[in-house]
Amino acid sequence: MVITGSSKGLGLALAEQFLETGDAVVVSSRDKSRCEAAAADLAARFPGATVRAFPADVSVSEQAEALADFAAAELSRIDIWVNNAGAVLSLCSRLDHQNCIACQHSLWPS
Repeated sequence: MVITGSSKGLGLALAEQFLETGDAVVVSSRDKSRCEAAAADLAARFPGATVRAFPADVSVSEQAEALADFAAAELSRIDIWVNNAGAVLSLCSRLDHQNCIACQHSLWPS
């Protein structure tokens, strides 16, 4: 699973909960050092769990696509994607509905 905005706060709490249930997690945030620190802390607290870090600003489509590619390669597939980063919400609110749907389909084709 991928959780954007997961180096602190609600996103980090979600990562903890999913790791407790045995899910593999990719932690992502814009701040590289916080992202890597959060992943390292989670990996230490959940030995044997799959925890990866990928810093990305998901309001930039190329970075969001790179995050998706990284997660798919590291986890074999992406079952769950949690858009916790506030930037995604503001980006989609500026786009019309069709463009937002097209963006989602380019990241997660069916």
